[in-house]
Amino acid sequence: AVIVVAGVKSQVGSSPTFSTSSDLNADLEMLDFNAGTRDHEYTPGTSYGFIREGRFVEPQRESTISMVTKRTTGISHCSWASSSRSGGGVYDEIKGVTPAHLWNPSGEGGDTDILLTFPSPGVYSFKSTCAFEDGVEFTVKDDITSFYVRRELRELTDFERNSFLDAFIVLANVDDAHGLARYGNHYSSLFNFEHIHLNAAGDRHLDHIHDGMGLATQHIAMSAEFELALQSVNPALTVPYWDYTVDSVMIETVWGKADISSIFRDSELFTPEWFGRSYTYNGTYENIVTEGRFAYQQIPMSQNFTKKSPYGYLRAPWNINPSPYVTRYHKICDVDPYRLSLAKFSDFTDLMWPTCEVHFKYTNTDEYSNWYDWV
Repeated sequence: AVIVVAGVKSQVGSSPTFSTSSDLNADLEMLDFNAGTRDHEYTPGTSYGFIREGRFVEPQRESTISMVTKRTTGISHCSWASSSRSGGGVYDEIKGVTPAHLWNPSGEGGDTDILLTFPSPGVYSFKSTCAFEDGVEFTVKDDITSFYVRRELRELTDFERNSFLDAFIVLANVDDAHGLARYGNHYSSLFNFEHIHLNAAGDRHLDHIHDGMGLATQHIAMSAEFELALQSVNPALTVPYWDYTVDSVMIETVWGKADISSIFRDSELFTPEWFGRSYTYNGTYENIVTEGRFAYQQIPMSQNFTKKSPYGYLRAPWNINPSPYVTRYHKICDVDPYRLSLAKFSDFTDLMWPTCEVHFKYTNTDEYSNWYDWV
């Protein structure tokens, strides 16, 4: 599954225009093009009605525009040009990214596959005139839509995974002062996000980002800012998502209905290549990551923090964990969320491990008549 984000929807519905320099009537099959980014076997965005097949690319990834025809006479030569119609925005400010309004490549030659890297989300015009071997020329002009695509963690290629995690490590290791100087004004360190999250969630009187409307709205805002910080390090990145329902099915069908500790023990997401193991090879749990990029990652500590744990760590004031390391547990107060989902304990719905049924209920429900009640 994919999620299309950070794009521009306007002006996408226009129809392609065709012309011919000969006396023949132009035909839609005489000349056309297919545009796409070919990093994955499937075609992203097919579930979005405003995205047209053959007119969708991803920014900061090499895309191929292939000139196609159903004429029996082959194409001998094409000239082409592309430019931005709308888009750019905040992405124009990322170091190393060509501002959309300055991006206007063009070319000509006998190759019918044109390689382009679109700079940012938006709508781009593309026009090509091709001469055929019998001397006839046709011209096609249409819009190409560019969006970032968020993919489920397990659908990332090895290169995408490593690029994402490496950029994450940069945010963890480079403070704001050095990061802003190196990567630009939209850089933000991991410490900054930790601090924002704790200050909003750690209020003794109100959890501003997990209660009421705060959960969806605040986390969407923080995810967008976090994604922009990652893109300041590597503009080809997006934030992937973790579909927990995949793991709930794995618990049922593969791991013998075990508790959720089997996820941390057996899932590919918790291997050294991903987020690291938190157990030893003899099966005992250490609750801290011991392998991979995130091994022994420490929690910031200072008595000057506005919100802090009793030990001075950047944790909630009621968190009495004395460990200096990022800690991973598979139970909450010795309660297994997966067992709750099986038992359907209505009093503990906040602790239940999400299932396909739960996700379907909240995305395809008729229980709510407006967005405010749903959120």
